[in-house]
Amino acid sequence: MKPYEKAKLIVFERPGCVKIVTGKMPGLTDDSIVIETVMSGISLGTEMKLYRGLSCDKAPNVWYPMVPGYESVGSVLHVGSKAIPQDAGYIPQVGDRVMVNEIRFFPEYCAAWGGQTGLAIKNSVTARGAADGLSRIPDDVSYEQAVCAYLSSVALKGVKRLNPKDGETILVTGCGQVGLSAIQLSKAYANCKVIAMDNMAVRAKRAKPFADFIVDASSCDPVKTVREITEGRGVDAIDECSGNPDIIDTLKFYLKDGGWKNDDEPGRIHLQGDYPRPIILSSYENWFCTNATITMTCATAPGCKTEILKLISQGKLKVAWGPIYDVDDAPRAYSETDKNYFDTVKPVFKWK
Repeated sequence: MKPYEKAKLIVFERPGCVKIVTGKMPGLTDDSIVIETVMSGISLGTEMKLYRGLSCDKAPNVWYPMVPGYESVGSVLHVGSKAIPQDAGYIPQVGDRVMVNEIRFFPEYCAAWGGQTGLAIKNSVTARGAADGLSRIPDDVSYEQAVCAYLSSVALKGVKRLNPKDGETILVTGCGQVGLSAIQLSKAYANCKVIAMDNMAVRAKRAKPFADFIVDASSCDPVKTVREITEGRGVDAIDECSGNPDIIDTLKFYLKDGGWKNDDEPGRIHLQGDYPRPIILSSYENWFCTNATITMTCATAPGCKTEILKLISQGKLKVAWGPIYDVDDAPRAYSETDKNYFDTVKPVFKWK
């Protein structure tokens, strides 16, 4: 057998059916970098939607059987003679600890997005996205923290697009991994106040160490509460991180009035989630009169992973994980994550 020809893979054969298989790896090229996976995470958003079969919006780019995931970390085993610099100009060396993330091609399976693999081969075929480069993990950042860093980098791309400003009040809807990161990053990059909101009490509670105000939408009138916090004005901007398309049509009720004068900046809404169903804005007249700017971002951007790892190393960004499973328990891990979805923080696999 040629070196790095096969590896252990987590495969979704169909919705709800998880198998551990030994599968073929992409071919080794002169520009290839090979990484042995040490840990990987389950994305509670995109990956669990694929597990549940909520992927028809991604057809024909996604099909079963597939290798899911994009939150993997490991150790560099091989660097090809023509390997190129990685994220933020990083030059990989054998033995480096790195964030791996997307692998965009497997010979036998759909790569969706291919992170749940025991060996990762990065080259011009498998890592062709603008933000697919490896990021070196600082010595004082654990593998567990680095697994969580990917979704924080997704949040960072969104926060940069939303562009919180000093003195503003920002509403973050959804207190999952992306939302919790967005709260912290908004306050790290601007002297602003952040309101964290979730319709699950257990998730809203997780934001207490980071946000200025907490709104548990399951136990109050959330619009009334946010209006009271802002003394009737409404918020300057909203970072929507819940992944729930049903909330989006309600966001207009939280937003400040503005945009009627040249020096009267309107409110801003940023859509950060991966939404499995259509988004409906109703009635359009009500939205039209907000003058709001609506933006969106997908995945992360070059340099964001490296920036997040630096913030974690400096103690400026906190992440959390658990439970931890052996990779061979993957079928049980996905089943338990599905069952205990709202109580779960960040499931992590140990590969070695």
